Amino acid sequence: ENKVKDTLSKAEGVGVGNHKVISDADRAKIDNWKFTPSDNLYLEYKQVYDNPKYFNQETGQIYYPGTNGDKNIDGFINGEYEIEKLSVGKTIDRYGDNGTGQYFSPDGSSFESRALPPFMKEKKYERYKVLREFEVKSGKVAPWFGEKGNGIQLYTDIQVKDLKGNYIEATVENLLKNKYITKLDN
Repeated sequence: ENKVKDTLSKAEGVGVGNHKVISDADRAKIDNWKFTPSDNLYLEYKQVYDNPKYFNQETGQIYYPGTNGDKNIDGFINGEYEIEKLSVGKTIDRYGDNGTGQYFSPDGSSFESRALPPFMKEKKYERYKVLREFEVKSGKVAPWFGEKGNGIQLYTDIQVKDLKGNYIEATVENLLKNKYITKLDN
């Protein structure tokens, strides 16, 4: 029995009953990563997680489009975007739970069209309504992380004024606090 378990633990993605098992080598690798993916997520997206284009294989650091010499700056195809003014009443959405986030998409955009890293599937999906106009960089999403991309992303890399008239970063937290957007019920 121990011999079978030992053999299976060395197998890569081998099924044990209805479950797949991560190899010892893969386990050792991802256990050293700052953000260790769940076993199921790692096995489902193994080709993405094992690709040094997307993840540093020693630390798990994420490589987004536009880094390490990639031409898709800020995640836009070939770094190309337009300045768009988001109008009052427009609904935008995003995956993520950090208040410092600055990437949104038009409401209802598919996960695949956003070309996000696999672990973002496990993050909150939130929708927002625009209360005050503000400008964003808008353009097509570069294919990345094994996803097709080509959706539209809205990058809030343009400062906005806070309620006192001072320029601030247009993060999720700041946009909410300064009444540019409000969270909607999903």
